[in-house]
Amino acid sequence: MLSNNTTMNADQLFQQAREIVSRCALCFVSSNDAFGQINSRVVEILEIESDLTIRFMTDSRTRKALEMSRGSAISLSFLSMADRGYVTIGTVPVVSADTALKRRIWKESLFTWFPDGPDNPCVIAVTCAPVWVELWSRMRGIAPDPLGLNSVRLIRKDGDWHAHHTFPADHDALREGSHDAR
Repeated sequence: MLSNNTTMNADQLFQQAREIVSRCALCFVSSNDAFGQINSRVVEILEIESDLTIRFMTDSRTRKALEMSRGSAISLSFLSMADRGYVTIGTVPVVSADTALKRRIWKESLFTWFPDGPDNPCVIAVTCAPVWVELWSRMRGIAPDPLGLNSVRLIRKDGDWHAHHTFPADHDALREGSHDAR
């Protein structure tokens, strides 16, 4: 259930997320290392599909590539100052060294990082299809109660997106040990 200040349905919210993401040239990729520590870094967005599948490139010899090769979930976070909002996509990345794919999504700006171009075998394409999408934007009216302190999370179920707010239930509000005992 969504609060009364978010009157959009899941499809409309997904469209809002696409619009916010389309305004971004870069995003943060966050992944966990072998010790559970979160690592974030910025990547250039090379392709955004209508279903919010995102593609970017990296070098197969990086920590980022190592963490993604473990098959664990990662998140991509997009900040739009124009919207005063953000979108975070949860995904399990698919890594590919396919030269045809790398050539198709290649941008000239990548020569800075990959001077040998898309044919370099160390350059890999990363495809991230969304499992869930979280968004918040006061300017777009996507700011669930209490007073915009929560976001909306879209979760795919049976091929459709379903919207939920991120406000935790009372019994989940604080983790045990994370607050002073009463």
